[in-house]
Amino acid sequence: MGEFNDGIGIHMTDYKEAIEEEIKRNAGNYDICILLSHVGTFADEPLALEIPEIDIIISAHDHKLFSEAKVINNIIMNSAGNYGEHLGILELDIKEGEIKLLHSETISSKDAEKDEHILTLLKTNKEKSIEVLSQPIYSLKQPLWHDVIEENPLTNLIADGLKDMLKCDIGLINSGICNAGIFQEMTKKKLIEVCPSPLNPTSFEIQGKYIKEALEQSLDAQVCLADGRGPGFRGRFVGSLHIAGVEVVHDGKHIREIYVNELLLEDETWYTVASSDYLQRGSGYESLANNRNEKYLAEEIKDVIRLYANNNEFIEKAYVNRWKESSIEGVVQ
Repeated sequence: MGEFNDGIGIHMTDYKEAIEEEIKRNAGNYDICILLSHVGTFADEPLALEIPEIDIIISAHDHKLFSEAKVINNIIMNSAGNYGEHLGILELDIKEGEIKLLHSETISSKDAEKDEHILTLLKTNKEKSIEVLSQPIYSLKQPLWHDVIEENPLTNLIADGLKDMLKCDIGLINSGICNAGIFQEMTKKKLIEVCPSPLNPTSFEIQGKYIKEALEQSLDAQVCLADGRGPGFRGRFVGSLHIAGVEVVHDGKHIREIYVNELLLEDETWYTVASSDYLQRGSGYESLANNRNEKYLAEEIKDVIRLYANNNEFIEKAYVNRWKESSIEGVVQ
């Protein structure tokens, strides 16, 4: 995480050190020390053991649902799931600096009475947001259709755009990054609907053998249809791999040849790849995690679509297939 943040120009201090410094700076100026944590319960339990000055930890990020509060090292911890579906209740007795947990429970908000004023505010602001986001950015010269398994122009466009943006040998992206195609007008609303994942353009170096392993996996529909959920991924399926600067010749099940910028891919050669931080971590295609010298951009993958879908050269190139199926008799385009 530190490398990622540094890569996009954000520096984060160690959270444990930051908490200790904040407690030290405010010593004597508070009655209760409550930590609102968005790191995750897996990190909060060690904090309870290591920083005894904390009285209460309210956890978030990993969406854990506690039926009641936990007490670790005399520190009260609670986590009430996500999406406001539950409320965590703590009843405390505070006397002379001593805090005692009297009662805790987690109650469902499913049957709670809805507040009409809040509902009206939400409806009004949703309408305003949709109006602003629906304003056309530009019209597409050709439709960019999408498919999770089949090679398609939308995902090819992303691969081409990444390769150009990051100036790498290869552009590589999984079709699961998108949920649908874009056919007429480009709007911010459409971009969010089509590509909701907040993943970042990422470059790295990787040897040819690991690229080949990932590409061969992509021929398997079951791999493409696997659950793609992971850090930052908002899609459903992993999807097939789409490539730029590469031509793959295969027989439907196995790869016969791979050309990188018209030269045969070599197993031990290191190539620069423009992709996403999702694939760079090896999510979906584990062999891609064998990389080095990763670099990140602050933009998101949806920005690649926005920038390159208005470029006729890239639109036309996106319709050129890079996966070519061959038989004994010859090559079928």
